[in-house]
Amino acid sequence: MQQHQMQEHPMNADQIESKLLESDFYIDSVKKIDYGQQLRLGCGAIVNVYDKGTVLVQGKLIPQCREESLAKLRQALPPDTRWCVK
Repeated sequence: MQQHQMQEHPMNADQIESKLLESDFYIDSVKKIDYGQQLRLGCGAIVNVYDKGTVLVQGKLIPQCREESLAKLRQALPPDTRWCVK
C-alpha cells in the first residue's frame, strides 16, 4: 500500500535532498537540469530527480565506500529508483 502511495505522490527534489542529508550523505552540488534537478554526492553518485517523479542514480561510486553508499542510497530513495551506477 505504501509503495502505491509513493507512485501517486512521487518525492520531489527537495524531499530527496532532505532524505539524503538525513542519511548522512554529503551533497557537493545541486543544479537545475532539463525537467528536474541534479544532486552530486560526495560518494560519487549523481542523483537526477525529474519533475514527474522519476529518480535516476548514476555515476561512479568511490570504491572504498561503494557497498555502504549503495545500501544507504537504496534506503533513502524511492523503491522505483532507476540505477546506472558503476
